[in-house]
Amino acid sequence: MPFGGTGHDTSTCRHQIAIRDSKDPPGAALLIAPSSFAAIVEGVRRGQLGS
Repeated sequence: MPFGGTGHDTSTCRHQIAIRDSKDPPGAALLIAPSSFAAIVEGVRRGQLGS
């Protein structure tokens, strides 16, 4: 699914979330635990992380 029009996609499975640059589909993906992704999203919502 597109991630806010930033050129990044996310994909989920049971134990990890993959984030990659949609302009480089065969390129590397960042794999993180769902709980870590949720913490990042919450930090952005609260304005605790940079823009």
